Amino acid sequence: MSADESFLAGTTSIQAADAEGWVVSITPSGGWIPAFIADETGIGLSQRMQSSLGSHKSEPGRLQVTPRVTPKVREKLQEMCYFVETIDRTYSPITAVYFDRANGTMWGGASDYGDDYGVAW
Repeated sequence: MSADESFLAGTTSIQAADAEGWVVSITPSGGWIPAFIADETGIGLSQRMQSSLGSHKSEPGRLQVTPRVTPKVREKLQEMCYFVETIDRTYSPITAVYFDRANGTMWGGASDYGDDYGVAW
């Protein structure tokens, strides 16, 4: 598997949240300790998150987006001084939790790149 294929292959991760706003994100694909804590955020970066995964490096101000991001949004990002590049696929599968505090609800979402899904109760 090439570095690019490995980057897109993704990993196993689980995100959970409760009504009080507690959130946990677990990515067990890197079991080495200690994980790096991102400044004073309390967010731990696993070894996979710290990896450059081949030629992928940090480039502040550069955004890769899929064609699903509308031209209007891409233009707005460019006006904000971001270098925006449109590519077919930006990353491996991803999941997210959104807290809509105004309406007292939580929303979940998952990409359609793999076997991602959300469960709520």
